[in-house]
Amino acid sequence: MTGTFDALAELGLTAGRMSEAHYDHLTDSIASGSLTEEDAVATVSELLRRTPAAEDGASPGAEALYEGPSAQRREVQTTFDARFRASVELHGLLIHQEPGTFDDGTGGLDTGCTVWDAARAAAEQLLAGRRPLARLVAGKRVLELGSGTGLAGLACAAAGASHVTLTDLPCRLPLLRRNVRANGWLATLGGCGLACSALDWGSDDLPARLSALGDFDVLVGTDLVYEEEHSAAVARLLAHALRQRPAAQLLWAQEEHNPIAVAALRHSLTRELQLQLVTAARFGYHGAIVIASVASVADAPRAGAHRFQGGGRTSLHPPPPPLACGEASGGAGTPPQP
Repeated sequence: MTGTFDALAELGLTAGRMSEAHYDHLTDSIASGSLTEEDAVATVSELLRRTPAAEDGASPGAEALYEGPSAQRREVQTTFDARFRASVELHGLLIHQEPGTFDDGTGGLDTGCTVWDAARAAAEQLLAGRRPLARLVAGKRVLELGSGTGLAGLACAAAGASHVTLTDLPCRLPLLRRNVRANGWLATLGGCGLACSALDWGSDDLPARLSALGDFDVLVGTDLVYEEEHSAAVARLLAHALRQRPAAQLLWAQEEHNPIAVAALRHSLTRELQLQLVTAARFGYHGAIVIASVASVADAPRAGAHRFQGGGRTSLHPPPPPLACGEASGGAGTPPQP
């Protein structure tokens, strides 16, 4: 199936605007050939437009029935553009989005350069001056990991950070630089230094690349994991970063797209990296904004390979291979499209 259908279906399911049964009906119809993917996209798009979000995560009832999509073709493009292409304005920030497709031959939608709820939630907390997030970054040097559009990092700049470095895969730097230029007032009026740098989490020389980015007081990451296998790369990245700056704190905003992946990263942060996690706010679909810090400098993680406990023994996971631009992890600040 196309990335567009998967992306819109994910929005419908997580927002409670489409039931699992309705999703199964659409996918079965596509598989059997009784429904084209284009018509399925139109159907989901219409559901997103006209169906109120269900309360408390409840799925919509039988009223969300399949309707012929022939009259809804324009709604497909309208909904897609509003979600993945339209610029986002938030408390004086202007954020451009640029969806792409994966380079793996599947044609799946790469949403790493679009705004997701975790980044938006963190930005809203920071821009509203709410404690403890605003106090965490005020006057501090911030390093954002997997910046995507740069929304969270730029919100840190607006909240009073002294310097912000936005990082992501090389192919995503043009959008980051575009958004830095679009918010030039952060430097001219706010006095915050802004920089964009490439950072591949799967790089063999990750410690050296982190060191080259300079000093930082706060690490920022939003939607750092989408699949369970991503948690090892993120844990390795944070272990190296906190080894260099043991007193640094982590601001992590994460929606629970994959409960197993989120639990795996939490386990790594608290058990292997010995971080203390404090929930600062909650949002969306089981989303949480967490502030993490090393309990003491003596507990700072070693710079070597990341250790995992399991099956009564400790195993060392070698670094994952470097990822090509458009692959599903490693520096994507927003989750890849399944």
